Amino acid sequence: MHISEIEQFRLEKAVRAMCSSRNQSILAEMGKVQYEIYSEGVIFSKLCFLLDSSHINAEFPIAKLEYDHDKNLWNLYLAEREEGSTELLAWIPYPKLQPNAEFTHLLNEIELDPYQIIW
Repeated sequence: MHISEIEQFRLEKAVRAMCSSRNQSILAEMGKVQYEIYSEGVIFSKLCFLLDSSHINAEFPIAKLEYDHDKNLWNLYLAEREEGSTELLAWIPYPKLQPNAEFTHLLNEIELDPYQIIW
């Protein structure tokens, strides 16, 4: 089931602001973030650039916010990959936070990454 149009608009606005803020304050060599909104939430990907800082060398998913309609909660997931690979193996629940009724709390966790396990 899809999130409402109003909730999707709120989500996209908050995600756009977070990604813009993060991308402005970090060097291209550290990897920029992009996002893709889908019917149940948003997927964040990290973009790695070549040395010239203008061409993307690799892109891989890193985190996902997804709404659970049955529980009315937002969940945060991390991408599981083999070391050195960009291929997604699975989405695993974020171990440091419980699902939340508001996506903003989880979005702040992605942005700040206090445990340094996302970026």
